[in-house]
Amino acid sequence: MIGGWSKVQGLVSGYPSPSFMCNKFNSQTGVGVTMTKTQPRQPRYRQIFVDVEMAENACVRWIEVVKHLEDNDLITQVRLRIADRYVRALVEYDDLYEKAIVDGPVKEGPNGGDVFNFVWSAVEKLNDRIAKFEDSLLVSPKAVGDKLSVKPPAPKQDAASEFGV
Repeated sequence: MIGGWSKVQGLVSGYPSPSFMCNKFNSQTGVGVTMTKTQPRQPRYRQIFVDVEMAENACVRWIEVVKHLEDNDLITQVRLRIADRYVRALVEYDDLYEKAIVDGPVKEGPNGGDVFNFVWSAVEKLNDRIAKFEDSLLVSPKAVGDKLSVKPPAPKQDAASEFGV
């Protein structure tokens, strides 16, 4: 297993292929078939995540993210790839967060001393990664505010502004 999924079960190049705007090649006729716009294809999370609860959580999160992208007319092939990585990070975060909270940032080591909890570190790194995904998908309020904010109009130029007054 690599990253929660095996290479045999994994998707082509690790990303889902959206079901719109992609050309399929018909090997029998030798003609390319262009698909029409349909619902983006959900990655096979039930095969990617071994844990059934994590797979179900991923399916729910995927639907939420795709709905957000559709509502804001942001669906592109690149954003769908980012959405897949975002969903995987969210699911891993949800799973690891429960474990990290129980032990805290420092836990008792095998010799009785205090040692750093690496699960806690993984949760912090996932949290940073999730924030970057949210910004790139325009999910976070900060990113949406940046996109929707209107720049104030430039001040009117008059004769005195030429001299810095």
